[in-house]
Amino acid sequence: MNKSAIDEIRQRFDNDVERFSNTETGQLSTIGARLSPELITEATKRVNP
Repeated sequence: MNKSAIDEIRQRFDNDVERFSNTETGQLSTIGARLSPELITEATKRVNP
């Protein structure tokens, strides 16, 4: 199995940033997408106060 080079990973990520940054359209397939950032923040604060 071939692993992706760092530059390939960076390019794929860069191509998707715009799409996933837009919470109005970029995360429609994620259930509760608007709630997810809040849940992540709360979980992070509890794990690493």
